[in-house]
Amino acid sequence: MNSIRLLKRLKCNEKLLLQLWSAPKLKRTFLSEAYSCSEAWNKRLESPLLQKINPLDFYLEMDQKIQNQNKIAAVDADIFANCVQDDSQSDELADILHKLRMTRESSFTLESTHHAVIRYYLSIGQTDVLLNILDDRLNYGIFCNYFDYNLLMDYFIKQKDFASAAKVASFMMLQEEFDHPISNALAVYSCHKYLENPDTWQGVDPEVERLKSEPKEEVKIRVRYIRNPYFDDHFDLWKPSDLVGKTLFWVGSFGLDGPLGRTCQLRGAVLYRKYTEAIQILKKWKEECTKEVVYKEVLPLIKKDVPELFESTEPTEEMKELQKLVLDLESADLYQENLEQDMENLIKKAVKAHSEKDMAEQVKLYEEWLEKRVQVLKIHLAELDKISRLAKIEDMKKDLADRERVLTFFEKEEQIELAIEEKLAKEKELYGDESEEVTDDEENYIPPEIVTKQGEKR
Repeated sequence: MNSIRLLKRLKCNEKLLLQLWSAPKLKRTFLSEAYSCSEAWNKRLESPLLQKINPLDFYLEMDQKIQNQNKIAAVDADIFANCVQDDSQSDELADILHKLRMTRESSFTLESTHHAVIRYYLSIGQTDVLLNILDDRLNYGIFCNYFDYNLLMDYFIKQKDFASAAKVASFMMLQEEFDHPISNALAVYSCHKYLENPDTWQGVDPEVERLKSEPKEEVKIRVRYIRNPYFDDHFDLWKPSDLVGKTLFWVGSFGLDGPLGRTCQLRGAVLYRKYTEAIQILKKWKEECTKEVVYKEVLPLIKKDVPELFESTEPTEEMKELQKLVLDLESADLYQENLEQDMENLIKKAVKAHSEKDMAEQVKLYEEWLEKRVQVLKIHLAELDKISRLAKIEDMKKDLADRERVLTFFEKEEQIELAIEEKLAKEKELYGDESEEVTDDEENYIPPEIVTKQGEKR
């Protein structure tokens, strides 16, 4: 009997193992499902304001207003961004954002608009469109907050799309936002994982794109002056290595400390080709006899990231000095732990310490955004009502003036004739006398006869 029971247990265990093996593998993620606050976010659709809106009709109404008045209200764009749900309005939302950005109303864009755009494109899976919108700040003006950065990076890490996660981290760097521990930890992890396969992100030179878009025929345009080329070394960056390198360098400098922070600083500075900064920080650590200065495993990674630094046949003096300092670093007091594992532990620690606070603050923000949207809409409607009433008053004043002119014509006939004479005199002075006599030639002018090719008159 015991042997029979044992066989049954083995068969059950075998079935269980087969089920586990055939089950879909869970993808890596650091943030819980609750962190997205989806339930609280969806409550916005229950507001009476958004329930009255038909997205398609509302878009057509806004588009007509733009064509007629060349104006769009920031609160209208916010309402549209918050009420769209399916992917059929993807192009319309991008169009509204661009048109809003081209007006003065762009400075009044509500905070909820940025978040709504990000949540919408994530929900419909159009992440490429979203990244293009976030990257084109000049034409769309959509920016993330820390909560958005965390949602986006965690989403792309879960999809193993580390190139997109690193792009989001670079947006955080460009906005110089390094105050949130979860965002900092996710940023360095995203950049680290992306550098394992850097070919997944191909940067596009904006100058090459500009030349492609220009007409092939040579067109000469007279300009008052030629603007000198300028590179700000920040928003003008386009190479993935520069963007990721600067992200690692700045997050390591301002958002992290200890061996991990120093490791990110060194790797980022070298990847960013800021050899002078790399030399300075290496000399500083050497003079201060810093213990466990960087992770040991980062040294081969640096050689892999920038092979030309160590393989160049004609290295500069700066490159030679940096090579020597990096080689000397191999014999220094290095940190022996696993770099990637420590990055993951840092994320888990930050999530455990700050996720509850983030969720509470975000739910509170959702409630504040609902109230603010209603308040701004009331102010906007009151302004429109004021403009409408002023326009009606102007029409009434004009109508009364016309009626007064008719009723008092005979009383003010002399004044009206004098005004007409003065106006005619001014026109004569400006344009000359157009009442010239018709010459004899003009009176005796006979138009030519039109004949066909055979000489017949028509």
